[in-house]
Amino acid sequence: MRSNLKECPMKVAVVISYYSPDYIRGKSMIAALELLPEVQLHVVRNRSRGLLRYLESFIGLLKLRIEQDPDIYVLPFRGHEIFPLVWLLSRGRRIIFDEMLSPYDSLVNEVKQGILGRLIAVVLRFFERIILQRSDVVLTDTNIHAEYISNLLDIPRSKLVALPVSNVPIIGKSWQGVDLKKDYLDVFFYGTFQKLHGVDVILDAAELCNGLPIKFTIVGGKGRKSDPILQRIQGYKCDNLEHFLWMEYEELLDRACRADICLGGPFHGRGQATRVITGKTYQFMSLGIPMVIGRIQEDTGFVDKENCLLVEQGSAEELVDSITWAYENKTELDRIGLGGKQLFNRRYCIPRLAKTIKELIFKYQNNV
Repeated sequence: MRSNLKECPMKVAVVISYYSPDYIRGKSMIAALELLPEVQLHVVRNRSRGLLRYLESFIGLLKLRIEQDPDIYVLPFRGHEIFPLVWLLSRGRRIIFDEMLSPYDSLVNEVKQGILGRLIAVVLRFFERIILQRSDVVLTDTNIHAEYISNLLDIPRSKLVALPVSNVPIIGKSWQGVDLKKDYLDVFFYGTFQKLHGVDVILDAAELCNGLPIKFTIVGGKGRKSDPILQRIQGYKCDNLEHFLWMEYEELLDRACRADICLGGPFHGRGQATRVITGKTYQFMSLGIPMVIGRIQEDTGFVDKENCLLVEQGSAEELVDSITWAYENKTELDRIGLGGKQLFNRRYCIPRLAKTIKELIFKYQNNV
């Protein structure tokens, strides 16, 4: 038992072994933990993006276990692959596991890989349930997603905690405001073209906007799963859309800050899209950028035409209505962008995450 937290802070290890080690979920958790003086933070993070990352993780974990013996291990987004190693080396220490994305759910309900996929899914569900059962706390990003995971994998709801993704704002970056001198509306979207984003809905909306003073910029499309959307973009007949396969992160933020309005999504209208708030939505909020987002069945604080433009998912017509409203009411966008930033600071900022994480960590302070 720790009797004096100031003299003997809780040792917390964040373990990241993912092909994108700087993914925002992990960055947000680390930034939140760094705000807690009661925590001695240690981070094991891979540098390599290929198979070598598993060896790096093993060496980093083993060294950390010998030298520091952390009290709690935190595994952010996509920690499923590294969980067995963490569980073995942690020797019964507490584990907080992030189930923001369920591999089983993705395979069965999002990707659908045919008969082989269904066979793999049976095994995958078995191992995923073991991971969640062996974890002391399971994180998701929204309460409705927590309910879904609880029912999907038969995990006690009391074990699941909703922790928003948030965003780590970059100093000096903010929305530049609407340029009223422009005679068109600049609409910006970026993403990985996952099904939940609903890029097909965005393209439908762009086609419906053809001939209107509205221009779309879309960034993304790397990877085989993007091929159907890329083929559609390549065959796009209208002149109101510009597409880039890739932008560096700084350039991406600069471009978003120059847009009149950004598309946060999700817009797909089914499956995971109905349960989550996208990472880019938090990013746009933190920068004060007015945005269009898809409604989910949870009180997330978003109010149409106050802190965002809120649409029903799966409807290109609703998306067009919101975008044309934005064009016709450009002078309202500053107020909406500010409302989004205020919502972020009130409900989704890093200090708010830190408060929730602190409660989770010190819930177990007498048991470590």
